Amino acid sequence: MAENAISRQLAWQRRQVALGRCRVCGGERDSGGTTICAPCRIERRAKARLREGTRPWEPGRPGRPPTESRLVDPQHVTSLSYAAWLARVTPPKTERKPA
Repeated sequence: MAENAISRQLAWQRRQVALGRCRVCGGERDSGGTTICAPCRIERRAKARLREGTRPWEPGRPGRPPTESRLVDPQHVTSLSYAAWLARVTPPKTERKPA
């Protein structure tokens, strides 16, 4: 690959952003300078929470409410316990069959 050539994935992402679409899934994105849509942003933050070992914000706890609370039903976001949230964001494990 030449020094100035970009990968086809990066070219696709740049094309989606230029068309006003989400750079992850190609769907409609939010206005306000973001390059990804709300569902992709929520999924990305949930994966980051799992990776970093942090819990989502809950009312009464320190910190600012997440910005997704404006995009998603607030009762749905705040009514999840940590165990319920973890069950929702953790991908199902597939069973491996012995070779």
